[in-house]
Amino acid sequence: MMNNRELNKKVRGWFVEEVNKIADRSRSGEEVVRYNCERYNNELKNGYKIVWKSYGSKEFERVWRNILKKVNKIDKGWKLVESASWRGDGNVWGMSKEYRNLELTKK
Repeated sequence: MMNNRELNKKVRGWFVEEVNKIADRSRSGEEVVRYNCERYNNELKNGYKIVWKSYGSKEFERVWRNILKKVNKIDKGWKLVESASWRGDGNVWGMSKEYRNLELTKK
């Protein structure tokens, strides 16, 4: 498993690469990432969950599926995420992975 900083750089790079394939030609991939690709750490009872997500059309499912294939070669256990935006104005696509605190789960 690589450290989080290296993985973050790779995911952002892959996102730019994949978005450039489908992006509206009036905006560059880097610009889309700045407004669209977000990383969250969500605390769970026995660990935490890392979520990468973006808002976009059905085309973003393909973007995240391609990124997921690359990430799972490096760090297994990532899953595709799909939901509606909280504003109700579109889809949310991304990937997530749960990390469990083994000391807490043994008790």
